[in-house]
Amino acid sequence: MDNAPLDIVETILDLLAQDDLYLRFTKVCSLVCQDFHAICKKRIFASIALNTPSSCTVVKPLPSNPRHIERGTTPQFVRLLQDSPDIGEYVHRLQYSIASNDLDNRTLIQTFQKVTRLRSFEIGSMEGISFDWSNNPLREWILHLLHLPTLEIFGVLDFFMQNFNLSDLAPCYRLESLNLNSVQIVPRSPCMFPISSIKLRALEIGYRAAGSTLVSLCGAKCADDTPFMDFTNLTHITVAMTGSPGFFGLAQCLLSRCDQLVQVHLRIDSQYCNFMLRGLTKMLAPSMSTLTHLTFFIAFGGLERGRLLRNISDELRQMNNKNIIEKIGIEVALANKFNADCSQAKQWAHLNDALGGSGWPNLREVAVTISIFARIVSEEHPGLADAVQSLPEMKLPRLLSRKLVSFKIAMRDD
Repeated sequence: MDNAPLDIVETILDLLAQDDLYLRFTKVCSLVCQDFHAICKKRIFASIALNTPSSCTVVKPLPSNPRHIERGTTPQFVRLLQDSPDIGEYVHRLQYSIASNDLDNRTLIQTFQKVTRLRSFEIGSMEGISFDWSNNPLREWILHLLHLPTLEIFGVLDFFMQNFNLSDLAPCYRLESLNLNSVQIVPRSPCMFPISSIKLRALEIGYRAAGSTLVSLCGAKCADDTPFMDFTNLTHITVAMTGSPGFFGLAQCLLSRCDQLVQVHLRIDSQYCNFMLRGLTKMLAPSMSTLTHLTFFIAFGGLERGRLLRNISDELRQMNNKNIIEKIGIEVALANKFNADCSQAKQWAHLNDALGGSGWPNLREVAVTISIFARIVSEEHPGLADAVQSLPEMKLPRLLSRKLVSFKIAMRDD
C-alpha cells in the first residue's frame, strides 16, 4: 500500500466503509497515517447526532453507511471543530436535539458556521423545551444551516415548534424532503418570493398543526403566482389525519397536485377515531398508477370506538383492479384494557374480505403490526399477547391462505 496512489486507496476505504458496522475498521485505519486519517474522517464524521439517545436515527441515512451515525454532545462538537475546523465540511447529516445549556451559549454560531456542506438537518428536543422558531438565541446559526445551498432534507422531529415562518424556507431551492411533524406555522407569514418553487419529493405533516400546516403549504405562492411548494414530483407522503374543520378539503387539495406518489402513510389518532375515511380512494386517484406502498397507523384506542378498519376496508374495495399496490401496512397501537382484545374485533373480517380477493395483482404483503404497552400486559391484561397472536388464523384466513400476511407484535415500554 506504500506506493499505491491515494485515489485507489480512497476507493478501497470507501468500499470497506460500506460494510463496516459502526465504522470500527474505518476508525482503526484512520490511525495508520496522516493520509489515511484525511480520507477516513470524511466517512467517520459524515453523519453527526448531538444530544440524542442511541435509539434515534436519521430520517434518510447516508448511502455510504446507513447504519452509522457519530453521536456526542454540543460541547464535544464545539471542541472537535475547534481542534479540526476542516471536519465541518465533511458533516453532511446533522441531527440536533436542543439542550437547555445551548440556549445560553452565544458562541455556537462560530462553530456551526464551519459546517458548509450539510445535506440533511433535523432538529428536535429530548428535554421538552418550548421553542419559538422566530425568536430564540439559536436562530442565527440554525438559519445558516437551513440556507446552505447543499441542503436537501429538513425536519422538525420530536417537539412542538411555535411560530415557524414558511418564508425562511425560501432560500432552500434544493430542498427535496420536508418533515413538519410538530410545527405551528405563522398565519399568512410574509413570503420572500423565491425565483422558483421548491420541488419536494417527500413530505411529512404531524398531528399538532396538520390543518394549519396544509393551509400554509397549499396557499403559499411565488412572485409569479406559481405554488411556493411544488408537489408534482412528490413520491413519499406521511399525513396525520385530524378532525379539524375542512381537513379533508385541504388534504384533497394537496393530493390532487400529486400524480407520482409511491408511498403513502396515514396516521390516525384515537381522539379522531370517528373521523371517516370516505373519499380516500378519490384523493389518491391521480397516483393510482404509481402507488406501491400504502400504510395506516391507528394510534391508541381508535379501533374500538369507531369503524376505522371497516372504513379502510371499504376504501380498499374501491381500489380493486385499479392499482399496482405491492404492500399494505396496518398498525394498531393498544394503549389500555378497553381496546386490548383486538383479536375479537369484527372489523378485521372486513379487511380480510377486501384484500383476500383477486383484485390485487401486484400485492405481495399485508403487514399487520399490533403494538402493545408492556404495562398493559403486566398489570391489566396478562393474556393479551397470546390472544393477539391468534389474530391471523381467526380473522385473516383468506390472506393467510394466500401467504400474504406478515404479522408482528411489538412491545412498547413508554
